[in-house]
Amino acid sequence: MRRRDFLKAAAAGALGLLVPRPAGADGPQVGPLIEPRQEPELEAQTYSRPSWFPQGAWKAVYVVGDTDNYGPGTADYIARGKELAGRLRELGLEVVEFYPPNNRWEDVKAAARDAHVFVYNGHGVFNWDGDPNKVGGFCLRPDEFVHPDRVARELRLRPGAWVFVFACFAAGSPGGETYCPPELAYSRVLQYSTPFFQAGARAYYALWDPGYPVRCVSRLQEGARFGQPFWESHFFTHAQADRYLHPSLPGARMYLGWDGDGVNTRTYTTTFVGYEDERFRDIFGPIPLAVWPPSALLSPPARQRELVSFRLSTETDLPLRWRASVNASWAEILQAEAGNGGEIRLALALPGAGTFRAQLLLEPADSLALGLAVPLEVEAREEIYLPLLQR
Repeated sequence: MRRRDFLKAAAAGALGLLVPRPAGADGPQVGPLIEPRQEPELEAQTYSRPSWFPQGAWKAVYVVGDTDNYGPGTADYIARGKELAGRLRELGLEVVEFYPPNNRWEDVKAAARDAHVFVYNGHGVFNWDGDPNKVGGFCLRPDEFVHPDRVARELRLRPGAWVFVFACFAAGSPGGETYCPPELAYSRVLQYSTPFFQAGARAYYALWDPGYPVRCVSRLQEGARFGQPFWESHFFTHAQADRYLHPSLPGARMYLGWDGDGVNTRTYTTTFVGYEDERFRDIFGPIPLAVWPPSALLSPPARQRELVSFRLSTETDLPLRWRASVNASWAEILQAEAGNGGEIRLALALPGAGTFRAQLLLEPADSLALGLAVPLEVEAREEIYLPLLQR
């Protein structure tokens, strides 16, 4: 039997044992609530919008599902969702929020059509179509469940989007489960994540820390590759991470982190699925440009031609280029265009002594990148000639 077939068969049998089908219940059922885990190292950190990041450049849709028929559990999820949505706004994201009972699927999918980030925080669902082994989708309210097939068919994220799911089964284990076989966790994660990739996503994270979207978005702004936030989690050691090639997405990976002794206890709490080497910023920008030196303060003699060069650098694998211009008649651009790691070169021919100021403007040839103004300040000294004295 091929490994993939074995995994499917083993997962089906194991899920049937671990999550029994409720008697007489043919419709979808919800898993038990996950007890949130907090990473103190991350909770103590503060995150803010980078100075170069335009407000509203990325859009997030934050969806909270009902957990207990509008009881205290749902109120707690709503309060936490509002706090985290506010922190995402502090990072510069536009955030559209949906809380029960005002979280209807038609409204959610309409808002998500151009979303860069999608977050779901609520119950995980199983027993779709009367099959206790089938997991995925959303429980928005007691009267509205969203089938995983509808997620794949109707959710239309911005191509390349990032998805975070805090729900039972999404990372492998449901709340209260102390041991999960690897093949079962694999099956659950594959089922839960696949519809999002069919909807346009390139990265899927499922973690038991509800505050992790803030940390992840901050890292993605910094230029982290998709897989890095997963490996930076403190909920598992690197030895406790099952690694798979994705069975249907060429180049994608599946990483499932767990804690426990591996024999009697094995709880999957942290998962990444997607294209680990990609950068969110490469796809959506904006990509900040760094220039060295950041300014030029020169004091050459007057009537001397001075050569100046600036090296460009940015954290991206894209072949971006910048074109330079300068707003001064005494500055001539010798090398006007350069890409990452390249140089812009100028020749300064000052008309006389004095202090001269100008700006070197670097404008991107690609809309993903940011432009930059480099200040130039030149103080030209008078040249003094001393006659040669002879006896």
